[in-house]
Amino acid sequence: MTGIVTKANAALRWLAADKPDLEKAQAALAQIVSAGHRASNIITSVRSMLRKETQEKSPVDINKLIWTVLGLVWIDLRKHEIDLDTKLNEQLPSVQGNEVQLQQSF
Repeated sequence: MTGIVTKANAALRWLAADKPDLEKAQAALAQIVSAGHRASNIITSVRSMLRKETQEKSPVDINKLIWTVLGLVWIDLRKHEIDLDTKLNEQLPSVQGNEVQLQQSF
């Protein structure tokens, strides 16, 4: 949620500038929408776990999952001046699992 708020504040600053930077604001808003969808999926998954419903499993691309999670924490990494060197094996097979639960684990 911190990342969503940070991106929203940045978009507001870019739009309020004497010469608004629409391109940066649009990019930030697109990231906010994407993060909002991920947050919604996480909340739905947590609610299902609390109701002890069976979680649907499907093939999950681990590399894609890792990049998604890194996108969520990117703002925090930058804020704390943390550089991340990521080298993933592009030939990993997909795994059976619940994508939202795996994101939460990472």
